[in-house]
Amino acid sequence: RFFTDVDGRDFGVARLLYEDNAGGAYRALGVMGTTVRRPDRDATVLSGDYHYLTPRGKWNLNGQLMYSHITREKDGHGTFLDLTYVPRQGFRHSISANWYDEHLNIDDFGFLRRNDSIGVNYIFNWSRSNLPNFKQRQTNIFLSEEWNTEGRVVRSGIFLRQFVTLYNLSRWRVELDWFPERWDDRNSRDNGDFKIDQRAVFDVSYQSDDSRKFFYRLSAGARGEDKGGMAFTYNLNLTVKPTDRFSASLDLRYRDRHGWLVWVEDRDFAEYDAESWEPTFNMDFFFSAKQQLRFSLQWVGLKSYATDYWEVPVGDGSLDRRSQPAESEDFAISSMNIQIRYRWEIAPLSDLFIVYTSNANLDNPLGETFPTLAKDAYKQPLAEQLVVKLRYRFGS
Repeated sequence: RFFTDVDGRDFGVARLLYEDNAGGAYRALGVMGTTVRRPDRDATVLSGDYHYLTPRGKWNLNGQLMYSHITREKDGHGTFLDLTYVPRQGFRHSISANWYDEHLNIDDFGFLRRNDSIGVNYIFNWSRSNLPNFKQRQTNIFLSEEWNTEGRVVRSGIFLRQFVTLYNLSRWRVELDWFPERWDDRNSRDNGDFKIDQRAVFDVSYQSDDSRKFFYRLSAGARGEDKGGMAFTYNLNLTVKPTDRFSASLDLRYRDRHGWLVWVEDRDFAEYDAESWEPTFNMDFFFSAKQQLRFSLQWVGLKSYATDYWEVPVGDGSLDRRSQPAESEDFAISSMNIQIRYRWEIAPLSDLFIVYTSNANLDNPLGETFPTLAKDAYKQPLAEQLVVKLRYRFGS
């Protein structure tokens, strides 16, 4: 049989859009419907969207209304609106607002960061070019406030970002954020809400001219943890492109966390001191315009040691201390993914793919050094797979 009927693969999409640009302004109204049929449920989502752009582009309005119907779930509703105002070149104001009830679910065919959300955001962008010392400077201010439908603040922050491009085409980026106290209503897995302390974030990065055959990026950052500790991140990226046929990049990230809050089970949380290495290597080689060989490797090595123990209070509020468990809650992760892919374009819309994949995930390998963790993950793959796929278009 060339075709196999598999449960859960039936879906449909319909889209209708009306557009008009009379007088130089852009107006549009659209509707869209999606349906997905799975063995355990059917999911249907309907939406209507609207768009308006003034003739000179100063005002831009976009919005959408959404409705979801899932088998054995309550119907969900939601809406969002985005409004942008550009008074003159280099200045941009953006305001967005959303309301999603706790039953809205579009994830069978789309993506929603979270439902049960009422949010308002404001973004100001200021860009200037050809300054005495900079080729371009861009300032970004972002204000965000989000509540759940019970009225509790679940996401709030003030974000300041500064981007600078020098005349040698290197770039600097500086970020400073502040998060006030808020409620966490997700991480306990429906075992109660708890308060998160206020915290700050600082990050700085430098990137050399990426139009050259070799360029690099350096970054460092400090971030406050949920219970008052600090996390430090250091990142190095090296990229080489000696010819149009070959490119390779190495991304090396190191994290050092103190006071990392992790859910354990039920109402229990633990606070950890942790360190991790996260290297990623990618290489592409083009034999010709129709043949490509790609190699990629990603490894995550993490070691975490519990330093304190918490639980969600019965009546909600700040986390309460709990007694130290009899068994250690320390843990480690060593996860490696390797892929080698060959692609040959036989003809337009006709390709041959040969893909080898290796995945490893070691169980709690505490006590080993990071080089040993990486070596063991390479030697002990959890699964290996070789796939050959031929896609061929018949007809002229």
